[in-house]
Amino acid sequence: MSAASSVLFPPITPQGQFMNPYAIDVLKTMKGELIEGIKNPEELINLLVEHGIFSTDKKMVMSYYRTRTEKNSRLVDILLSKDGRRQLVGYLLERDKEDNQAPILEPPEKIPRKENLPKKVKKETQKTSVQVKEKKRPKPETPRQKVVQSSDGVFDAVMKAAQNNHHHLVKLFLQEEEKLYKNRSNFLHLEAAKDNSRLVEILLKNGANVDSTDEKKQTALYHAVSGGHQATVKVLLEAGATIDPSIIDVAFSTNNEYIFGLLLQYSKGLSPDTMISAMFKAVKLNLFGIIKALIDKGTDVNARNDIQYTPLLLAAELGKPEAAQALIEKGAHIEDRTPNLSTALHLSVQGGDVSTMKLLLRKGINVNITGPGDQTPLHVAAYHNRPDLCDILLSASANVNAVTKEAVTPLHLASQRNNVDVAQNLIEHKANVNAKDKQARTPLHMAAEVGGLALVQLLLNNKADPNISDKEKKSPLHIAAAGGSAEVVAALLNSQARYGPKDMDGCTPIHYATISGNMDIVKSLLKAGKNKNLEDKNVWRKTPLHLAAEHGHSDIIQLLLTNGAAIDPLDNNRDTPLHCACKSGHLSSVQTLVGWSQGQKANLQATNSLKKTPLQVAEAGTTDSHQQVATLLKKKMLIIK
Repeated sequence: MSAASSVLFPPITPQGQFMNPYAIDVLKTMKGELIEGIKNPEELINLLVEHGIFSTDKKMVMSYYRTRTEKNSRLVDILLSKDGRRQLVGYLLERDKEDNQAPILEPPEKIPRKENLPKKVKKETQKTSVQVKEKKRPKPETPRQKVVQSSDGVFDAVMKAAQNNHHHLVKLFLQEEEKLYKNRSNFLHLEAAKDNSRLVEILLKNGANVDSTDEKKQTALYHAVSGGHQATVKVLLEAGATIDPSIIDVAFSTNNEYIFGLLLQYSKGLSPDTMISAMFKAVKLNLFGIIKALIDKGTDVNARNDIQYTPLLLAAELGKPEAAQALIEKGAHIEDRTPNLSTALHLSVQGGDVSTMKLLLRKGINVNITGPGDQTPLHVAAYHNRPDLCDILLSASANVNAVTKEAVTPLHLASQRNNVDVAQNLIEHKANVNAKDKQARTPLHMAAEVGGLALVQLLLNNKADPNISDKEKKSPLHIAAAGGSAEVVAALLNSQARYGPKDMDGCTPIHYATISGNMDIVKSLLKAGKNKNLEDKNVWRKTPLHLAAEHGHSDIIQLLLTNGAAIDPLDNNRDTPLHCACKSGHLSSVQTLVGWSQGQKANLQATNSLKKTPLQVAEAGTTDSHQQVATLLKKKMLIIK
């Protein structure tokens, strides 16, 4: 042996302890070079067997390693674990290395400090340092490369041992693995991920821990479930693998009905509440396979959640057609309702889920089934502007003129929402264009209110009556004039709508036009009435001029006066338009009225039923604009300059 060897592997005392305290540390430090330097591992193994260090079984295990590096690495690991025999181990290793002329090399920084070593060791260390500089080291492998390179051979060895029924060798491998690879990927994880159910079974029978975890704390069952490996999952569950929440979660993601069924079977009994919760989760994720597995294991297909939805109602509302189909196939009640009385058909129409809607119709749900407020699914389709869904429902014999509790038809809703395409579809299917709701409003009233010219024209072209009055005696023209749509007003007038009908308040369309302040509508109505409606009075005897002054529309005041409106008509309170403008504090309206010089002038001294002049009315106001009006009138009356 060399001088260095005598220090690295010193003789043992009778008690079996190292005489040199640095020998163990040096041996561990130089492990890498020992592995590299063993050129004939078979001869060394034989010597170890002869000296009782290795058993014949371990010799056989070592034979399954493919490469010399793998075999040497495992050999040194085993030998280093036997502290009491290091003298002999050191001797054998050093002898093997000397035979192959392989120097022991180690970076200087890993060798014990020189001042703590005998002189002979310092000399050998100096030689080693020179050798390290001269020798070009190979690029170090990454930890992952080492695991892959070393594990492939080991796993192959286990495979061969298992295939040849060498169960005692498999046990040895597993025992060594448990020592060195705890909380790391092991044989069982690898084979579970590969779906090698036969080898998984052999490993488990020979002592492999079914619940051992890898670096990510994942078990073999997790790998088998995530890969969808049914046979392996079954083997692991039969061996008692633990089913934790992460397993359930990954099972959800696979949507594998068979595997989820196995998990339920071996889960030692989930509570009904847990099963129902899982059902609703599966519906939200549209996991039809999981849904079927849950129902097959006894979960109530018609259970209610905390907001009183069944799984089918939830699937219909969320637009999960595969989930809905699985539920219906498993016996879900297709006419169950939400708390507000919506059925699955209403919800699928609302969400635009054509597949579920068609499925429900095929399964026999009543196409005219009523929901909230007695709305049918056709009402819902009309409201949401889905002509395609209307077509499907109408083809299934939906009642085009079905009415809600308020006597509203689908065409009413389409008109109210300005849904032209749906309205066209309904009209083509013979919808009643003059149907009245409980307020006697027709679809034309509703279309006029939203100002939808195209829809108004569609209804008029299909014989909608423009002069039908609602319960307040308002015609569509009243509503259009109040809404401020000049185009709709023109379309109604062109379709023979009467310009001067009075509602329950005695207002004609021109009253509403002056309130809204739409100059174009007022012009259209004056033209249609040939100015005969200039002096129309409502039940409060207010003329359009009163209302224009009251609401501050000075431009319309000018228009009405220009067309011959009387400047001082009296309402029920004997207020003139000037009184109305002063009461509201509209300075511009007052200026227009008192400044009118073409014909009759505004009477500044006129008194109302309270004996108040316009000036006194203005002075009673509290805003700055009222004071401005008062100042203007005083100047006009020459009270002030």
